[in-house]
Amino acid sequence: MSVARVWLTTTLVIVLLGGACAPAPVAPPKPLAMTKLTIGHGAVTATDAPYWVAADQGIYAKYGLEIEDVTLTGGSQVAQALSSGSVPIASGGLGALLDAKLSGVDLTITGSPYPWQFFQIYAQPGFKSMDDLRGKTIAASDPGSSSDRALSQVGQKYNMVPGKDFNVVYVGGTKERVQVLEQKVVDASIISPPNGFVAGKEGFVKVVDLIADKVPFGYAGMAVNSKWAHEHPDLLQNFYKAYLEGLSLSKSNKETAKKSIGKYTQITDDDVLEEAYNVSVKTMPLVPTVDVDLVKLMLALSEQPTARTVDPTTLYDNSLWQNLADSGFLQTLPVQK
Repeated sequence: MSVARVWLTTTLVIVLLGGACAPAPVAPPKPLAMTKLTIGHGAVTATDAPYWVAADQGIYAKYGLEIEDVTLTGGSQVAQALSSGSVPIASGGLGALLDAKLSGVDLTITGSPYPWQFFQIYAQPGFKSMDDLRGKTIAASDPGSSSDRALSQVGQKYNMVPGKDFNVVYVGGTKERVQVLEQKVVDASIISPPNGFVAGKEGFVKVVDLIADKVPFGYAGMAVNSKWAHEHPDLLQNFYKAYLEGLSLSKSNKETAKKSIGKYTQITDDDVLEEAYNVSVKTMPLVPTVDVDLVKLMLALSEQPTARTVDPTTLYDNSLWQNLADSGFLQTLPVQK
């Protein structure tokens, strides 16, 4: 064999051996299987920013979730949707969710994202205080909703009884409550930000500010259909992981949160969005556990017969948040409070 032929043969063997030892091409990761979930919301207000940011920033998709948001008018409709199973997860007034559970609806209350009043009462020009609204008409969402219960709490403070010292009409969401003010259908409306700030900019008079007073109240609650949650624990955990990431990102990136708030409320005024952010996202607890004293407060406002005798600790479940804390998940977030 010639020298040239020996060299060629040796080279060929080396190439073949090298090819045999080379790592196989890495297959691209399989796309995450997406699960569709319908989420119910009792109102369109700035406290829902974590859900909106999770959608807009691809956080739900990261956890394999394709979310459809459905707006329901008030906590009572949220409870009905949970009961029927048309939505497996929802946010709504804590009081309405507690009433639904006491009446036998198969739901589990899992969180309290905003444990204070998130309402202001705006009145027609000429009114200066809540006392001026005696005998007048105030717009709220629907019977038993957070806005309806808030009026009861306001009435206690001012020694006024809804339906006796002032009339209450139910007109729907926050946007509709601004519209009836504009149309002069009512004397005042109880409204949440950012729409309340819009009313202020339009010249309506803020006669009560429950937000500034930081009044304890179950404005927002989280709940799940109990049967669905038992059958889909992984989906439930992934949804709430996405919620926490959405809230943490909202807290660490104000402009991102304001953009989503503006998108879903259809408000472009930056002053309004800034103020809405400051009274909502900025103050919301990162982990929305349910506090027993808050449950007791809402039970005291309830008209359910068993509200005075039930053990409040049996009405909610904080275990999901505790499990996420124990797993170290919270330490992975941009902010931890």
